[in-house]
Amino acid sequence: MNNEEMMAAVKYHRENLGFNSSEVAAAIGYDVSKYSRLENNKQPILAIELYQISRLFNMTLEELIVIPSRR
Repeated sequence: MNNEEMMAAVKYHRENLGFNSSEVAAAIGYDVSKYSRLENNKQPILAIELYQISRLFNMTLEELIVIPSRR
């Protein structure tokens, strides 16, 4: 799994859980523009940032980085 796929999943979950990018940015100590670079794959995300986002979303890391398939 690459950075682009992980961030697509993070964005999917962010939108489906009703968080805006400024809320997620604040949770990981970033401003919105820096978080936007992460979400738009302009900067790689660090494991600690994924962990912080997973805590905010009340998900495991494994759940966070996967877009659920429809059945």
